[in-house]
Amino acid sequence: PYVGYTFSPFRYKQSDIKGESYTFTQVKSVFDIGLGIQLSDFYFTLAYGRVINPKFGIYLSREAFSTDHFPAHLFQIGLNYMLETTKSADTQVNRQANRLFSSSNKWGFFLAAGPSSSFPLISSEYITDLYPFLDNKSFPIIFPDIALGYHFTRLDLIAAISFRPITQVRSAYGFEQTIARRSMNVEIYKFLADYHGFVPYLGLGLGYESIKLSETDNGVENLLLTVYNVSPNIVFGWDIRPSMKGDWWILRTNLRYFPLLDIEHQRKKLSLQYLEFNFIQFVIYPQRLRKLKNGSTRDM
Repeated sequence: PYVGYTFSPFRYKQSDIKGESYTFTQVKSVFDIGLGIQLSDFYFTLAYGRVINPKFGIYLSREAFSTDHFPAHLFQIGLNYMLETTKSADTQVNRQANRLFSSSNKWGFFLAAGPSSSFPLISSEYITDLYPFLDNKSFPIIFPDIALGYHFTRLDLIAAISFRPITQVRSAYGFEQTIARRSMNVEIYKFLADYHGFVPYLGLGLGYESIKLSETDNGVENLLLTVYNVSPNIVFGWDIRPSMKGDWWILRTNLRYFPLLDIEHQRKKLSLQYLEFNFIQFVIYPQRLRKLKNGSTRDM
């Protein structure tokens, strides 16, 4: 048995007889209680969740406001199949590679890519004051997180440049707003510890942002604004390292928080204070791969 707490995004969507749609997104707190059963190759779960304060407000038109409720009770059944992907890492070659790569900063260049998402954390007065019928906390579209950098392996410190094209669209009742953000982030982070292959890190970044805001009302463009910004951010996440530092590829998860990023129009702030959550990123170290392919185990 287990108990837990989650914050889960809920989305409400409606369409009227004119074909006009309305969407509302909100993150709700959920308390869970459940049962997990461990089998040989499967993990089975059965859980009940209680949504805290399921009430929310909706717009039936640009002016008409009403209230509704998300489901207050959630029942979940899960079946997970377990895959062992790290057993092959426990070899003499990997152990020798770990000793070699850990002792030097020579083989640290890496390339990385993976899908990412973004969660708006702060309400925008630009939306709530001028366009309250729009979805204030609308999630941006899933986007790629691409990076290149250098892992100073002996220090377990990374310096990298990441690029993420982030697009957020809000639309309702013939009005559409699009925010197209192109973010280049210079970041430095330090790994803190290795918990049996789970290696968390923490660091800082400085982002250069190209932000384009466009709005159309019933197909007529009434705003096109481009802003350039430099914004500090917090970078954190973790690596999965089966062979400590002896692998030529690993899986990484990146999270970034931009506490000061916003743009201003009509004396109203439009928040871009997102929490970026990278689902999983494939990281390849070509110098390590070349070292292993060249049969350099004699040097390890």
